[in-house]
Formats: sequence, C-alpha cells, structure tokens
Amino acid sequence: MSVQQEANIRVVAYRLWEEEGRPAGRDLEHWYRAEIIVRSASIAPDRGHRSAPAKPKEKKTAAAEKKPAAKKKASAAKPASKPKASAGARVAAAKA
Repeated sequence: MSVQQEANIRVVAYRLWEEEGRPAGRDLEHWYRAEIIVRSASIAPDRGHRSAPAKPKEKKTAAAEKKPAAKKKASAAKPASKPKASAGARVAAAKA
C-alpha cells in the first residue's frame, strides 16, 4: 500500500466515522470500508472521485449584461400613531 493510498483511506475512514455520528469503538470497521472504497476507485479510474462534477458556468447573453440592476422599492412610511392619552384624560373619559 502506497503512502498516498493510505492517506486516502484515512480521509475516507474519517468521513465515514463522521457520517455515522462519530461512534466510539468502530474504527476498524470504518478503516476496512474505506480500504474497499479506495481500492475499488483505484481499480476503476473512470469512477474517480466521489464528489459531484462542477456545474458549468452559465453563458450571459448580451441582453442580460445590459440589464440594469433592480432598484429597491422605497417602503411606504408608516403613519405616525396617535399620541396616547394621559392617565388623567383616560380617567375623565371613563367617568363620562
């Protein structure tokens, strides 16, 4: 086993351990599963690495490049609330 292959196994085993919630005492299980994954990837090079392929960049059309940025709408100002009556005015209104 090469140094690079062992490093790859270590990385895969760590990811497996994390994906399973970092359980204690299952290090050998993760290591053996990682060995299988890394070795099968080295046998079938077209499978390569497990991450998703990069998305191609979208081509911008001339119209999209000339379009001005959207302006933010000014939010309507809230009307001022009526001033609250003083305690004396509330008592007087309650008696009336």
